[in-house]
Amino acid sequence: MRKIFKSFLTKRLIAVILFYIPINNINVQASNFLYERDENYKKAESLVEQEKYEEALNYYDKLIDVWSDYHTLHISRCRVYEKMQNYKRAIKCYNKIIKIFPKQHSVYIFQGVALGIDDQNLEALKALNKSIKLEDYYLAHFYKGKILAKLDRYKDSIIEFDKTISLDPDNYEAYFEKATVLNYLQRYNESLEALDKSILLNPDNNFSYLVKGYVYQNLNNYDKATQMFDKVISMNRSLSYLACDAKGYNFIKTKNYATALEMFNKAIEINPNEHKAYISKSMLCAMLNDKDGAIENIDNAIRIQPEDKSLINIKNNLLKN
Repeated sequence: MRKIFKSFLTKRLIAVILFYIPINNINVQASNFLYERDENYKKAESLVEQEKYEEALNYYDKLIDVWSDYHTLHISRCRVYEKMQNYKRAIKCYNKIIKIFPKQHSVYIFQGVALGIDDQNLEALKALNKSIKLEDYYLAHFYKGKILAKLDRYKDSIIEFDKTISLDPDNYEAYFEKATVLNYLQRYNESLEALDKSILLNPDNNFSYLVKGYVYQNLNNYDKATQMFDKVISMNRSLSYLACDAKGYNFIKTKNYATALEMFNKAIEINPNEHKAYISKSMLCAMLNDKDGAIENIDNAIRIQPEDKSLINIKNNLLKN
């Protein structure tokens, strides 16, 4: 039973970290665009901030009627659909822009990111490759690396993150993403080195400390792992549930099961709508031969993530034993 859970958790580690951070906004707004002085632009931006997206789209349409030559304005309109988490509409929007501005590399980057979020990963790669062909820009390589990791092409993704770093040496996110992949490939010392560089460039990125804790866990250095998780808890409450969950695993490894249970319960208290801690708690119950508790907690995980078939497999295996 432990092997079942270990396989599940290891398989998802890279997904939790690589794609937990929302895709960053790609800054297309260079200064001094003439349309930025237009009152309709100011109104559109204000409406987006207020999450009144349909109204904002109407104002962007008015702007485009006047300033249609600016591809950045078209992109800003498509970004509204992303704010709405309607990526299929965003993709259609980018397709229209490409017909108007087929040589603008940045449009393909946005299209590729939206396709990747919509799990159209092969199409995302095509878009990003088109962008790179037009201009060897660091962001295209960065997002290509993320998509390749989603496709389990980890060595190829490292090549793209290295290319990102060569074009943008101060890109802490590229070092971070590279580190998560290296950790998954069990290249732990290289992962720590990349994380140290990421932290040096941005010491406020709490995800770097979280992943560093995971790497130390994989090296069986639970004291250092706990130090990293405690740092995350002190820095960011929104991430502290992941750190509490990870600390619980530390206590399992040191056979302090009561404290492990406390950590999993704390993680659930902080974020009751996140399924990961329920999986960990179910694992602990199974280890302690508490079959009812194991099933109850995996049921909670299934309730939160009903589309995840691997959780059903875990429950079925629990029922067999």
